[in-house]
Amino acid sequence: MLPFILLSSSLIFLFAYRLYGKFLSNRCGLDDSRETPAKSQEDGVDYSPTRASVLFGHHFSSIAGAGPIVGPILAATYFGWGPTWIWILVGAIFVGGVHDFGSAFMSLRNQGRSIADVMKGLVGERAGKLFLIFVLFALVYVIIVFLDLTANTFTKQPAVATASGWFILVAVVFGLLLRSGRFSLSQLAWIFFPLTFLGLGIGHYFPMISLSKDTWIGITLAYCFCAAVLPVGILLQPRDFLSAGFLYAILALGAVGMLTAGESLQLPAFIAWESEKLGMLVPFLFITVACGACSGFHSIVASGTTSKQIRQESDTRRVTYGSMLLEGVLAVFALACVAVLTVGERESGGTPVAIFATGASKFFAALGIPAKIGVEFAMLAISTFLLTTLDTCTRLTRFLIEELIFLEKPGKSIPWNGWSPPPSCSFGFSIFSWS
Repeated sequence: MLPFILLSSSLIFLFAYRLYGKFLSNRCGLDDSRETPAKSQEDGVDYSPTRASVLFGHHFSSIAGAGPIVGPILAATYFGWGPTWIWILVGAIFVGGVHDFGSAFMSLRNQGRSIADVMKGLVGERAGKLFLIFVLFALVYVIIVFLDLTANTFTKQPAVATASGWFILVAVVFGLLLRSGRFSLSQLAWIFFPLTFLGLGIGHYFPMISLSKDTWIGITLAYCFCAAVLPVGILLQPRDFLSAGFLYAILALGAVGMLTAGESLQLPAFIAWESEKLGMLVPFLFITVACGACSGFHSIVASGTTSKQIRQESDTRRVTYGSMLLEGVLAVFALACVAVLTVGERESGGTPVAIFATGASKFFAALGIPAKIGVEFAMLAISTFLLTTLDTCTRLTRFLIEELIFLEKPGKSIPWNGWSPPPSCSFGFSIFSWS
């Protein structure tokens, strides 16, 4: 049953991308003859035309985080895997994917400005600024939560912290070599993907000394600041491109492991209409499974870092709609990881992240991967997504502050990157047509 759930979900998402994704592209009139903000405002820092394969890794890694893992595991535990699975499929295809695609497209047609700033053309200047401030505080909250999760993980898992540090160093070297123009992306990928996975072995056999949580918070904040102000091609793009490799490896190994492990479902398809901890299935199922089906945070990413790197409009479908569907696949895999665990195993796992790592290690074990290394591999992938969401979120916060403070004053620039905001413009678009 487990292989059927994952493989059928993947096929459904594939058909959705080809059919419904094509409909969205045609309906919105994607036009490669129009110059994107990445080209018209290219500055080498934030606005940078990027090939779709690299940008796909950035967008996916930024929107994923721990959301498509934690949400499905909690929902399946309290409501059953059946309704959780259905919502992931329907939500990702018809809600979340459209949401990501539409947000990026609106930003493309409005000089790469964030969806919060674009809203001012729809609801008025004052309401738009209040919405922008609300989004700004929401991003700060996300940073606080993910910072705490990352620091906790590094404190409890020195091997994961070591591998993450190695990963960042590899990504910086990868980015610098790619920017030099002496090597192609494919040439560097053959070298740096293995180097990235080498970090797992380094962390396992040579873990750094254990540091306190407060120390890790300080180190992570310093890293996020650097990631927020450095040119995207030095750290953000290469790191996210390589981090996507962890997901591909997890999904590939997990799918093969499902076919050979012979694990059976330990979780009922349906448990109850109401949970004492979460509440009624409607609406709490949809609130619990946000990332993986639909998340408002995605619109900030799509209209923030992503829209400023899209080199041609046709890439929007692949980068945004495709990333959302792949996140749906990850959510289904997380669902399978909790569904194979017994009640005792779920209770001993404790947190959703630990439950995911335990379930994934069962599938990896079928391929001969020791359980401890399998758990570390899954935890490293999660910490990678957490860090990616953190650094992207910090950069997005900088964008919003720039829009809020400097946008109405042409000529103002941000000292650390020379950013010069575009002049104010009028927005003339409706739900069905943008101009």
